Amino acid sequence: MFGQAKQITKGTSSLRANHVITNFLIRTHEEARAQANPLMIQEGEIHKIAQTLRPNANTVIPYLWISGNSSLHQAHLERISDFLLSGPGVWWRYTHAGIEYFDSLS
Repeated sequence: MFGQAKQITKGTSSLRANHVITNFLIRTHEEARAQANPLMIQEGEIHKIAQTLRPNANTVIPYLWISGNSSLHQAHLERISDFLLSGPGVWWRYTHAGIEYFDSLS
């Protein structure tokens, strides 16, 4: 326990006597609370894994697929009709490869 206290105080305080005890108590309390909450542990692991993913790219629906699957494309357009009202350049655009939707976060 003393070794843990020494590490915490070196990393989290200005080594003033009135800060050392408070920082140690807060830190050990929060660590115990985090270990008791499996959801926080799971979210931490998910966050670590998500950081390793490559950035998403915008969705492009090729013209060839659109012409071969017109009923599926029509259903898709009906679902996203509110986003289409703004016209090209806001939420989507025509490209040489197909229709690009600006749906990625990057």
